Amino acid sequence: MTDEQIVRGSRVKGVVDLVFVIDATGSMAPCIDAVKRNIQGFMATIGTSGEGANANSGGRVIDWRVRVVGYRDAVCDEEWLIQNPFVRTTEEVHKQLDALHAEGGGDEPESLLEAIYAVATLAESDRGAVEDPMRWRHRRQAARIVVVLTDASFHPEMTGGVADGGAVTDVQNAVLNARIYLRGFVPDMDCYVDLESIDRADLQRIRFDNKVKGGAALALEGWSRDQASFTRVMDALAKSISQTAEVAVL
Repeated sequence: MTDEQIVRGSRVKGVVDLVFVIDATGSMAPCIDAVKRNIQGFMATIGTSGEGANANSGGRVIDWRVRVVGYRDAVCDEEWLIQNPFVRTTEEVHKQLDALHAEGGGDEPESLLEAIYAVATLAESDRGAVEDPMRWRHRRQAARIVVVLTDASFHPEMTGGVADGGAVTDVQNAVLNARIYLRGFVPDMDCYVDLESIDRADLQRIRFDNKVKGGAALALEGWSRDQASFTRVMDALAKSISQTAEVAVL
């Protein structure tokens, strides 16, 4: 943040660590490129992070770090979790997105719970410490937003070395303990009720024809290709970050 934005002892809005958790299984092939393009468009709307950011320019997020996390199915995929560091430039975000490919996964369900749990339990830096790209900033220095994008259901019991045997209640507790704002674009399936019940969670369910093979992916593809719709939703997300991501300046 610039000197003009910092007044010691005050509070600043729009400071955020943002994680995109993206289903990278084979069923996402029809829509993953559209999803990535729209995330890239969203990154352009929030502009420069940190030094040089202008809090009065309409950029609702004045200080951000972003990381892209991909997941598949821990039951059948050797590399089921794709982790990346937090970065501060749109170019670096684009590189993380470009490296993500839809493959593997087998049949539903997938390992979404494990991915959210891994993100939520990521270690945080000490307050005032030099930021670590593989850790959250201290919870009093940046708000935490996790955005999920998927076309599938999830395993009710976790595997893959991430809280093995754990269930959705463990994910609920991890998200709450980490003070994460959970957002998501998910298929209209009953399994998402438990995630929707988390405090500060907001999942947009996408309706699909379950009589059509791959109907959920096709529905997500159609929704993702609607640039205007995606932009409106992500713009609302940016505004909500501004309204909620208020942290104390050390």
